[in-house]
Amino acid sequence: MYLFAAAQLKSVELSPFELLERLTFIGLVVYVGIILGIFFLKRGLAWLDDRFLITYTGHVPTYGTLGNAFLELQSLAQPEKQYVIEMKEEEKQKKEQDDIAGSDHPGAEAEQHPTLPQN
Repeated sequence: MYLFAAAQLKSVELSPFELLERLTFIGLVVYVGIILGIFFLKRGLAWLDDRFLITYTGHVPTYGTLGNAFLELQSLAQPEKQYVIEMKEEEKQKKEQDDIAGSDHPGAEAEQHPTLPQN
């Protein structure tokens, strides 16, 4: 059956742009596959460490970090989605500033309340 289907396929000439587009897509699929492979490898190592089968001291990625990685990839493919990443970065910086302002750190009050110019 497969031989019959393969015999009916005709050789198709691709333009250089179509060839480049296909190679780019294949490269992107391989890149995403590598990211997923590393992610699940690290998660698997952490799972084995939780069951005391091995000792793993590396970083354990979360599904949130995987989502952020794919959001970065999407911003490369669709530049109009860049605003989502910028909003997340602003929220992260604001949260860090709020944490600093709420702490007992003596410099936090100076950062939060700038001094007024003296006349």
